[in-house]
Amino acid sequence: MSDVRVTGGDCTERAMPEAEVVRRADGEVVILPSVPGYSTTGPIAAAPAVS
Repeated sequence: MSDVRVTGGDCTERAMPEAEVVRRADGEVVILPSVPGYSTTGPIAAAPAVS
């Protein structure tokens, strides 16, 4: 089983300097399409800080 680096459709592989490193380690880079109305920004911002 290989590792997978997943990012949203607003990103390109050009903007991911780690993409080549992931592939060299037999991993896979997956860019998922953006879905209007859904985002990880809100839930991440609302999560309590961990100290």
